[in-house]
Amino acid sequence: MATTEFDVATILEEPDEFDDTEASTSSQHQSQLKHISRELLAEVFQSLTENQCLTEESQKAIQDIAGKLDSHEKLTFLQTCLVPRGRFPSAAAERATANFHKTLLVKIPYLVEEFGMVSGDIFLLCLTIFEHLKTINYGQTAAATDSKPDSVTSEERDILQYIGGSIVCSIKNKLTASSHDQEGKLLLIASLCGEKPSQEGSSASLTSLLDRGGLTYVKPGVIQCMEMMEMEFRRHGNNVSAREKFMGACMNNQDLTSTFYSCTYKCLATEEEREDIFENMLRLFFKIRIHHQCKVFMDKYRAKNQLSSKQKGIRKQLKMSKSS
Repeated sequence: MATTEFDVATILEEPDEFDDTEASTSSQHQSQLKHISRELLAEVFQSLTENQCLTEESQKAIQDIAGKLDSHEKLTFLQTCLVPRGRFPSAAAERATANFHKTLLVKIPYLVEEFGMVSGDIFLLCLTIFEHLKTINYGQTAAATDSKPDSVTSEERDILQYIGGSIVCSIKNKLTASSHDQEGKLLLIASLCGEKPSQEGSSASLTSLLDRGGLTYVKPGVIQCMEMMEMEFRRHGNNVSAREKFMGACMNNQDLTSTFYSCTYKCLATEEEREDIFENMLRLFFKIRIHHQCKVFMDKYRAKNQLSSKQKGIRKQLKMSKSS
């Protein structure tokens, strides 16, 4: 992976049909939450009655609950713990889990009295139902170990730092030029920017070589985000529908979203604004990388054609010399 100041700056200025910095509230991210149903409860009750960790008394109590028509209404409080899926299912699942634990602490005494079960069994029952709700609403999040950028070299990390600064600068310029109120998003951008590193040992780095006084430097957390985006691009960049697969993988990557949130959690901005900034960072990163990938392919294609032309010329000269 290699890049230059001209490459990145030019790519970021090109028109983009997916450019939605000012507003990206697509309905596809606002899907309606699925709530508790009798079918879901029946599945949970069936699995718990076969659970060897529960006592016979607890299993019988669960069977009694399953037979009561009003059990469905008494457990609907669990669905109030859910939060909108948004564009980052893993982050939504984390917030929903936090709501679940806070709500259950208040509800357990009532449920113990209502269902006649010990608190530990009540917790297991509610947790199992809630995990089913999380699965059908947020899906499975990416494993934390899947995204560790173990194969990013120091040279590539330097390039990713430059790309990250260019992306943040590009988003900031568009927000500044916007006629809408972008205070929250500009605060988020400011939280991503870092200080210029010391010159010791960095004289040969890409950022140092290309810095003419206006280069944007980003925090270490943003560089980590760039590294994880790079690893996701390597997994999905050559696939059909690469953009959709890349965006989906990044939004479901718990390490990536958590790292981004750790950089911006102190900002007085809404979740929607935070999601917009992150989604635009993903979009611009993919734009730069897919452009570079196409350029590498075309360079190899031209080099192959030039070699083929030279070989044809040599064969032609040999034929002419033989005929003479």
